[in-house]
This record gives sequence, structure tokens and C-alpha cells, in this order.
Amino acid sequence: MWFECALHKEKITHMFGDVFELKDAQLNEFYFHETSSIRFLFSIKGIPQKHPKKWDDNGYNAMNIVLGFDGVKNFNANCCKVNFICNPDIHSSQGKSTISVKSEMGSIFCESEFLTIENISPYTDIRWD
Repeated sequence: MWFECALHKEKITHMFGDVFELKDAQLNEFYFHETSSIRFLFSIKGIPQKHPKKWDDNGYNAMNIVLGFDGVKNFNANCCKVNFICNPDIHSSQGKSTISVKSEMGSIFCESEFLTIENISPYTDIRWD
């Protein structure tokens, strides 16, 4: 899986087991953080069937996930806006992580030393009721 070598991968494995796909995710933002770190914020429509029990009965229908790419070695962006649907291609191994985002709206590529699962949180998105 794409998160196998990510820092804090247990956030995914404890919540969802060993399966978590970022398909049809909405890229909400990306920004440089500190000296050589980039954060990506994605929204995902729906909640996986396996999820924390505390999420039940709250009406959640979407999730936000924040991914950190730290120790950036290469970055290239060719886009004019965010808030578009994409299927990010993410790979992580010891000492190297990459993300490639491509859509009709443009493309983004980042290579870094490591990937961190920063945050995963459910929410109710009125667009997807």
C-alpha cells in the first residue's frame, strides 16, 4: 500500500485496517511548510465501511486527510487552482516518497525524503448529502 513506509501509518491501519485508497479525492490545498516540507489536504467523499466506532451516528459522509512530504528534493506544479477531483499516485519507501497529481486542471509532482500521515478527520459535507 502507498502508506506502508509512511510515518504515523498506524493512523490508517488502526482506523481502516490495511486498505485505504485515495480515489476520486478532491485536492483542497497544498502549501509549503517550514523549510522543505509540503502539506497536501484532500477531501474524500464517503466513509470506509471499516472505520472508528466513534464516527457512527454523527452523519459523517466525507473525510479530510492531510499528508506531509518532508525533506523535499523535487517539486513541480503546473496548475492555476485547487479544489479539483484527482487520483493521487503516492509511493513511499525508506528514504523516498513521491506524490503525483494529474487532472485536466493541471499537475503536481513532489519527491521527498519521507511521507507523514498528518491527520484524518471525518466531517459532514452538505454537497454530498
